[in-house]
Amino acid sequence: YLHVDDVVRALSMCMTNRFEDPFTILNVGSGIATSVNQIAELTTAAFREWQIDAGETPAAIPVTRLDARKGELLRCFLDCRRIRQTTGWAAGIELESGIKETTRWFASELVGGVGQSSVAPK
Repeated sequence: YLHVDDVVRALSMCMTNRFEDPFTILNVGSGIATSVNQIAELTTAAFREWQIDAGETPAAIPVTRLDARKGELLRCFLDCRRIRQTTGWAAGIELESGIKETTRWFASELVGGVGQSSVAPK
């Protein structure tokens, strides 16, 4: 899981880099194993924090957990050493702060309407 700003930066660095092998494969990720449950918990916490900051009483946000389906990704982890060694790129936005920023932006859009956000996407 990775913030879109980090993905754009990685792609930009790769497009301006000359690789010896034109078929070089590079993983772009945080390098930190993250589960779907962690994403749900961070998103729920970020939305609850936004509600408090907006002067609202936080609503209970139920998270329904089902058994994993066959082939479902339970945890995401990519070894990003090659892109770091090749281009110097590393993820710069911590998962929790990226989820907070994204959650606040979406919540502001839902409440304020398009163009009324107090938090603008980067």
